[in-house]
Amino acid sequence: MNYSAEQGIKNDDIEHIIQQVFQISGVKLTADDPIVAVLLLQEKNQSAHFLALQEETQKLLDAVSEIKKYREQVLMELMGEAKRSSKNAEEQVIGMVNAHLSEFKHSLVHEHLTLNRAYLLMIGIVGMVMGVVLRSLF
Repeated sequence: MNYSAEQGIKNDDIEHIIQQVFQISGVKLTADDPIVAVLLLQEKNQSAHFLALQEETQKLLDAVSEIKKYREQVLMELMGEAKRSSKNAEEQVIGMVNAHLSEFKHSLVHEHLTLNRAYLLMIGIVGMVMGVVLRSLF
């Protein structure tokens, strides 16, 4: 049988198969043995499947790399959004604190004005009483 002319198989491939069979089993095959044809086809199919598997593995690795890039982009966007949300929350808290401080200051001023009016009223009453007392004495 001439395998190399029709199937593009090299004599080195045939010799390699014969040597592998001999190393494993101790059986010495010849190039025209029908089992050599079966083993050559099996080797060719395994090589083709291995090549396809390598290509699919590379596609998967490329997809994983793309997913990692996409994940990094999403994380960066989430971090940016978290910063913006934090800034907005901070501004809202500062606004609420300022409003409460303003209200507190206003209530303190009102309280002081009320107390000052009460003091002035008491001083006025005391002054009137003293005026009445002093007039009655003189």
